[in-house]
Amino acid sequence: MLANLLIQQPQMLGAIIQNTPYWVWALLAGLIALGASQLVGRNVSLARATAMPLAMTGLSVYGLVSAFGSAGQVGTSVGAWLVAACAIAGLALWLQPAAP
Repeated sequence: MLANLLIQQPQMLGAIIQNTPYWVWALLAGLIALGASQLVGRNVSLARATAMPLAMTGLSVYGLVSAFGSAGQVGTSVGAWLVAACAIAGLALWLQPAAP
């Protein structure tokens, strides 16, 4: 879509950039700074390292329940999600290289 815009109407890109709110540029700068901070090695605690995966797991289950709860298929969808998550975790552990 962006390629079509650049090829067919290149003058529109300037208008899009000029009309973009300032807070979007600040958000972009913040995200670039956050991404650049990931280039530095650091040590974190186990609790801090597991907080995000646990939060994402909870949000994923919440999304399943909210999407399929009204249809009465919560058990089936959460069960299928759990089977898939266990299969992927097992595959990841099986393919993990051995420690030296």
